[in-house]
Amino acid sequence: MKTVAFAGIGKMEVREVPDPTPESGQIVVKVEYCGICGSDLHEYHGEGPSMRASGVFQPVMGHEFTGTIAAVGDGAGLREGDPVVVHPGGSCGACFYCTNGLSNVCATQWGTGYMHPGAYAEYCLVKAEMALPLPDASALEKAALSEPLGVALRAINRGGVQPGETVFIAAEALSACSPSSRQPERTPARSSSPSPPNHAESWH
Repeated sequence: MKTVAFAGIGKMEVREVPDPTPESGQIVVKVEYCGICGSDLHEYHGEGPSMRASGVFQPVMGHEFTGTIAAVGDGAGLREGDPVVVHPGGSCGACFYCTNGLSNVCATQWGTGYMHPGAYAEYCLVKAEMALPLPDASALEKAALSEPLGVALRAINRGGVQPGETVFIAAEALSACSPSSRQPERTPARSSSPSPPNHAESWH
């Protein structure tokens, strides 16, 4: 199959690799839609230290994606042909972080697009538990935004934003504005810090 692989700062290249084969509890997803995350762009442009450029991460990015199941391993509990959206993490479920509601920083997570080849490819191998079935194929395009949507929802939940409050939104790839004829209310900015060890909270 064809993949698009990181080949150095500012360089991506098409590579041919063997099609993945699922083992027990795994599935192969035929990729239909895949987003380009800001973290992918940072690595491509060489903005700051890169674990990919240093060889810690494998070269095929892509963790915001949907597709149809192309192959199923024993005990996967899913069917070939089903449309799915994939959670890229694949946490272990048993470590300190997983058992304390911080599975996004599980040290042994699958890590699609990081530790394992991502969806800048025709096919992607993942654990079956990482795939969420979709109602039908018409949802594939919009569902590819599920992962970045989840990041935004987590930020809202952590910030404790309430209906009627005014908020400030800042991001490189997103701007939002709500026209209003009245002067906006002033709402203090909020921040919160987790109590577990000092650890990055997500791949972003």
